Amino acid sequence: MAETYRIIVTNVAKKDINDILDYLQENVSYQEAFDTRQAILSAIRKLEEMPDARLPVKESMKPDKPITLRQIIG
Repeated sequence: MAETYRIIVTNVAKKDINDILDYLQENVSYQEAFDTRQAILSAIRKLEEMPDARLPVKESMKPDKPITLRQIIG
């Protein structure tokens, strides 16, 4: 079985995502907000399984706490 990685979505990112979804629901459509939410969740699941498929944005320099941030672009 392939290893699964733990993805941490920061509180700031959660707020940004919720703001975007609220905007879409209010100004575009419920369906667009729903589809966007599903796409975000799908990208996170893919990142859990294949983090190396995305380029690193920043890596932690602390050897006791290795963290790599990756950016998901369309």
